[in-house]
Amino acid sequence: ANPLELVNIQIPEQCVCNYGTEWEEDSYYEIEGEPVVAAEAVQISVAALDLFPLMIEEGRGFEASDFSYLEDRTIPVILGSVYRDTFNVGDTFQGYYILEKFTFKVIGIAESGGAFFSRSSASPVAYDTYIILPLAEITEDTPFSRRALLQEICGFVTAESGQEEALARIREYLADAGLSDWQDAVVINTKALR
Repeated sequence: ANPLELVNIQIPEQCVCNYGTEWEEDSYYEIEGEPVVAAEAVQISVAALDLFPLMIEEGRGFEASDFSYLEDRTIPVILGSVYRDTFNVGDTFQGYYILEKFTFKVIGIAESGGAFFSRSSASPVAYDTYIILPLAEITEDTPFSRRALLQEICGFVTAESGQEEALARIREYLADAGLSDWQDAVVINTKALR
């Protein structure tokens, strides 16, 4: 899961990142002077769809061509059932996906009750409050493609040299790859060390 930052739009409150927590207000801010809201979203691959099928209530599901959208900058999306009264199939909206602005086009509304497996929580999560987009098919080496591939990495790093030195080396590798703006995304999780 990776939030989408939707430009100048209202969405159902339960679809906002950190809904019902003390951090919910942090999901409302501005990018380049435009108001945005961070919405719950998940990118899904063809293989994941095989394991966690998406039942469509209205519109259509993803097709093979939907995974190749980087050139025309329009991303087809399927919305969770909570969005049923907010958007219609065919509607478009603007937002940021992995730090770049795109147009999103609603191709379907999912039936209530479907779920995907979340790596971060290691459990199933209902699609109902999520914007579902096809995982970008990466065919070129660009700053966006590097960020897209990086956000797919989820893991732990251990090093005999110690935490701070390992963190410094990872940040150096990010800078060498042209991803300096992601350096603060890599942190030492002290809770995992207890």
